[in-house]
Amino acid sequence: MARYRRYKRGHNGNDVFLFLAALVVIGVLAYVFISKAESILIASTAISFFVIAGFYIGHPIVKFLSKKSYEHIRKVRKDWREIKEIEKTRRFYTVHQLVQLDPIVFERHMAQVYRALGYTVEITPPQKDKGIDLILHKHGITCAVQVKRYTRNNVGAPEIQAFYGAYARRYDKGLFVTTSDFTQEARLYAKENEVMLTNGTDLGELEKEAFDNKSSTSRILH
Repeated sequence: MARYRRYKRGHNGNDVFLFLAALVVIGVLAYVFISKAESILIASTAISFFVIAGFYIGHPIVKFLSKKSYEHIRKVRKDWREIKEIEKTRRFYTVHQLVQLDPIVFERHMAQVYRALGYTVEITPPQKDKGIDLILHKHGITCAVQVKRYTRNNVGAPEIQAFYGAYARRYDKGLFVTTSDFTQEARLYAKENEVMLTNGTDLGELEKEAFDNKSSTSRILH
């Protein structure tokens, strides 16, 4: 929630900044126009015009931006509630349910899945992950994981190639997880470069294995 509060303060600050910027622009235009006015009456009329124009033009713009910010903040708040719920309770999701999750919430859930399977899991910061969402640790081996919550599109070879380039020099292994599937080219590239793949069918089995209270048989890192 601290991250949500920082986000909210940032957007409120942006709205104020945009409003002030609009006032400055209107003020400059008013100054230029008034300085060239030939009489006090014209100057007074111009001032009145720009004040009224500033209100009727600036207020709707700021109101619109504030509404957009509020809607986005509500979504961020909902996502963080889901994340807190996922981190508090370990629960089984079907693949159909997984594709309904927000991408960040999906990442947090997959972290819980691998923790339940006995791995130490590190979640990489958003926007700085370079295509790596999770890092698994076990038996002195590290595995980079990228998770993709796709509904229809299959993962292609270019995505596997980009992921391989991101992890190959820094981690021992790489695992690409998706709720959909992989193209033939993607599977071929992954096989040639020893990138492990988990598709929607595998993910369903992984969920059961993690949360059915049975001993884990996962062999990602061994």
